[in-house]
Amino acid sequence: MLCAVILGLLTQLSNTTSVEGVVARLGTGEPLARATVTLSNDRYPSQVLTTTTDASGRFSFLKVPPGEYRLQASRQGPYIPAEYGQRNQGERGTPYYNRAGTEDHRNPA
Repeated sequence: MLCAVILGLLTQLSNTTSVEGVVARLGTGEPLARATVTLSNDRYPSQVLTTTTDASGRFSFLKVPPGEYRLQASRQGPYIPAEYGQRNQGERGTPYYNRAGTEDHRNPA
């Protein structure tokens, strides 16, 4: 069973933003509590942020600097880790472009 990462609101905090969302079971949309969510930057591999979802499957990262990130969710049990925007098992997901002051998070190129 894949986990789905649903990205939520972004709130501008000076030059940083918060990244919030819900991790849900793919196919049913059931929120997944106690899932591990990782926000990583390929350019700076040592700078990895990790949090755990609450009982409603919600997560948040505060004061995230601008950059290109990968957002992944995993959970123990019969779940396969999934990345934000991932369509099929074994594929990479969609990079998340964090830019303060905007809600457009597509590739800026």
